[in-house]
Amino acid sequence: MQSLKQLGTLLLAAVFLFAACSTDDDEINAGTAPELPPASSMEIDFSNFQEGGNSGGREMTTDNWNLAAFTVGVWNTVLTVGLIVPVASFKAAVSQKPSYDTDRKVWVWAFDHKVVGRTFSFELTGEVVGNNVEWNMYASEQNGFQNVLWYSGVTAIDGKSGYWKLNKDGNNPTEFLRIDWEQENEEVAYIKYENIEVGADGFGGYIEYGKTDGTDFNRYYNVVGTDASVIIDWNETSGVGRIKVNDGAYACWDSNFEDVAC
Repeated sequence: MQSLKQLGTLLLAAVFLFAACSTDDDEINAGTAPELPPASSMEIDFSNFQEGGNSGGREMTTDNWNLAAFTVGVWNTVLTVGLIVPVASFKAAVSQKPSYDTDRKVWVWAFDHKVVGRTFSFELTGEVVGNNVEWNMYASEQNGFQNVLWYSGVTAIDGKSGYWKLNKDGNNPTEFLRIDWEQENEEVAYIKYENIEVGADGFGGYIEYGKTDGTDFNRYYNVVGTDASVIIDWNETSGVGRIKVNDGAYACWDSNFEDVAC
């Protein structure tokens, strides 16, 4: 009988030891935090149309380039204003050291950051789910809204593609923008911004930017609105390009941004 009691005690001790070891292993098995997507997954490249169209006394006109610059400039303005906090918060998260939350089983990047004079507390969570990583950025503003989901996203486990869904702001957390992106050679090779705010003007409209292997033109924008669509192609090196509105003919410009026949 004494032997049975001793055996029972040993077995009970083994169970507790196994449980303790399992808990430690679970913490260890959290492994390495998933790599954050590139900040460029939220930033479309507008640099080719921010300068160059001013005639500066030229006799030739630059109407075609100017129209292209105006078209993408409208989106640039809207996105710059609408994404200032999300982009700033995500760039700030890159420099933070994550910790693993054993209760929620997610990686957490928590930090305070000031954006355009407003002080926020941010918490970015990342969770590996199958072949993807799911991201959620929560924000609290000093003396304002608390723990609001500002944006969320999913990336492939290899970090080469994904999407974001952004809410308008902390005081109005309704979905208004979706960003799809793909990376190639450490650079974003494709990105699309789509208006997903149901009931809003421009719902369903989008602008997409991409790189191609074309010889004449190797970059493009497609801009689609409720009453017009625009195709813009250009060569990143030479600057030559063309624009087409709806079903009209292409209108072209040369390396000096001056109008030329296509």
